[in-house]
Amino acid sequence: MSKRDFIKDIDSDELQSVLKKYDFEIVNQVPFSEKELMVFYENYTDPLLTEARRLTNDNIFVLGNEMRAMLGHLADYRQNLQYRKNLKDAYGHFRRLNVDAFKIICDEADKSLLRYLKKHVHYDFRNVNSSFLFEYSQKYFKAKSLYLKAQVAEKTGSDRASGNVIMMYYDATCAYAELLSYLKGAKSGIQTKVFWTIVTTIGSVAVSLGMIIINIITE
Repeated sequence: MSKRDFIKDIDSDELQSVLKKYDFEIVNQVPFSEKELMVFYENYTDPLLTEARRLTNDNIFVLGNEMRAMLGHLADYRQNLQYRKNLKDAYGHFRRLNVDAFKIICDEADKSLLRYLKKHVHYDFRNVNSSFLFEYSQKYFKAKSLYLKAQVAEKTGSDRASGNVIMMYYDATCAYAELLSYLKGAKSGIQTKVFWTIVTTIGSVAVSLGMIIINIITE
């Protein structure tokens, strides 16, 4: 089963709504109890995982592993509430779950949006949207820069000493979502221009080939 495409299969409004409700400051805090951790998961992580699953046809082995590890530590914590290391370990896997979900979305977004830029960079959109390629590339490279910065800063998902890496991945994902929203807003006129450019090119090639054939026949 093939992967989905970020541009075609992700609703930019829905993704931005999920991100708007996500609180990276709360997620970056160690929970005081199992219940609080599960509230974090329900309110912030589960909607994010839905978007990640949508891009991979629900085939996300790494996220399943982190989920099982988190729940395993929580099960051990229930057996002995005094041994809080299990809660801490569960939270470490919870953080990794969030980081990996952001990375999956960013990876798929980057591949899809860069592919679109490479495919359309040679088109002349001056009569449709003269600033389209400039604005698109500016937004793309901003998102890419934020994503690379997050990857450089990341050590492990449970490492909080190097700053809030979850916030950094969140910012990168927001930037990719913003670019997707911009593209979908401008796409109608852009696609029309692309269509007629292709038709014109094919027509020109056909006429040229016809002239060559006629010249060969009449010689």
